[in-house]
Amino acid sequence: MSADVLAGRVVAVTGSSRGLGAAYARALVSAGASVVLNGRQSQQLDDLARELPAAAIAPGDVAEPETAARVVETALSTFGRLDVLVANAGTLRDRTLLKMSAEEFDDVLRTHVYGTFYVGQAAARTMREGGGGMIVTVGSDSGMRGAFGQTNYAAAKGAIAAMTLTWASELSRYGISCNCVLPNARTEMTESAPDLLAEYRYGEPGDFPRALGEPSESAPLVVLLASERWRHLNGLFLSLGGDKLSIWDRAHEVRCAFNAGGWSYDDLDRSIEFALGSDLNAGWNVWRPAPSTS
Repeated sequence: MSADVLAGRVVAVTGSSRGLGAAYARALVSAGASVVLNGRQSQQLDDLARELPAAAIAPGDVAEPETAARVVETALSTFGRLDVLVANAGTLRDRTLLKMSAEEFDDVLRTHVYGTFYVGQAAARTMREGGGGMIVTVGSDSGMRGAFGQTNYAAAKGAIAAMTLTWASELSRYGISCNCVLPNARTEMTESAPDLLAEYRYGEPGDFPRALGEPSESAPLVVLLASERWRHLNGLFLSLGGDKLSIWDRAHEVRCAFNAGGWSYDDLDRSIEFALGSDLNAGWNVWRPAPSTS
C-alpha cells in the first residue's frame, strides 16, 4: 500500500483505544491520513497517539452526544476538516436470551447503536457543509444472520446495517457515501468464544483458507473505503478477515405471490408450502420438538 493513498485526508475513528479501532488508526496513518482517536480508555489512547505521527485525541463515550460532537470538533480544530468517519465503537456482553439482563442488553445497544448514530449525525452535518465525505460503519455477520448468545449484539449490528442503508440513501445528495465493513478478526472480544474461533477455522497463515484474522488484516478494507479513488461506493456491506474477502447482499424479497382481494388464513394454509418452496425444508427455520430425555 502506498504511503500517500490518504495523503491530506482527516479520519475520525471511534473505539480506537485497542483492537480493531487501533488497527484501523495505524493503517490509516500509514496510508497518509491524519486521525482523531476516540475511546473510553484514556491511557491507551495517549499511548497510541504518541506512536502515531498525526493524531489527536477526543476521549469519552460516543453514546453521549457531547462526546460525539467533540470528536468532530477535534478534527476541525486540529486538522481543519473531517473527510472520513469510521464508527467503530462497540462492546460485547454475550448471554442467551433466557439469561440476559436488561443492563447487558441496554449496554450493548447503547454503545453500538447510539454511539454510531450520534457520531454519524455530527460527522454528516460537518461533511455536508464541507462538500462531502465518507462514513464507514462497522457491522458483523451476527447482525446479518443472528448468532447464538448474542441477542443484544446481533440486534445492535442489525440496526447499524439498517442505518447504513438509510444514510447511503439520504446523504448521497450531499456527496457523502456510507458503507459497512464486517470485520472477521480475532480480538479480545472473540478470545472468550472458542466455538467462534473453531467455526471460522482460524489457524496459522499456512492453513488456507482462514476466514478469521488479526485486527490488522481487516484494516486494508477501511483504508480503501476512506480513499478518494473509491468514494463512489455507497450502501455496500463488505467483509474482510484472514484470507477471505466477501460481499454481503442487501435484504431482498426471495419470492412473492399475489392473491386477488388479499390473504385469509385458509388461503395461507393452502398456499404457504408452495410459496416457501425449498425454504420450508431449509432446517434452521422449521421448529422441531426436542428429543425426549425420558
